[in-house]
Amino acid sequence: ILAIIIVILIVLAYVEPFTEPELPDVKVLNPTGTTTILIIAGMHGNEPAGTVGLNAWLDRISVAELVQRQLRIVAIPAANSWGLENNTRYLRNLWYRDLNRNFVESGNEPVSQFIVRLIQKYRPTLVIDIHEGWGFHKIEPASIGSTVTSSSHKMSRNMAETMVKDINGTITDPAKKFTHRDNIACDIGTTLG
Repeated sequence: ILAIIIVILIVLAYVEPFTEPELPDVKVLNPTGTTTILIIAGMHGNEPAGTVGLNAWLDRISVAELVQRQLRIVAIPAANSWGLENNTRYLRNLWYRDLNRNFVESGNEPVSQFIVRLIQKYRPTLVIDIHEGWGFHKIEPASIGSTVTSSSHKMSRNMAETMVKDINGTITDPAKKFTHRDNIACDIGTTLG
């Protein structure tokens, strides 16, 4: 019994399930745009590249170009800020730890609920969810590493193909080039209703 109590205390000290999570910062570029793209990074705290890349892109993007194209960008660079700070995949939540698995109906916990409310508020045409993967897909087909996955939406496919072309222009090893995975069941209407 003492061992069980010690394990519970260690888990509670690490997870602190009753601590209200920090909600992610949201950056909105060109709030009056008529077409909205939601970009989420840092869903898993042990995948920091998306957060780094998205923040760098946000620093470079031309708001004038967004205005000209009537695009509104809603960006969440660090969806799981606690996980990023602690280099762990998970939220600081005992029951709903994996943020990426919490988007059932209106969300299972405060961070996913917050993101669902953002989606309901802005009704994005396109959602880009940036993750890292292990390995290289061309070397290890079971891996989604070095892939860009799009939905069947034309804008999603076009953006994914452009990203893959641009990324692959910087990679010399053919086995490490990116692959576009198309028509995967990831349409926002299907996944979030």
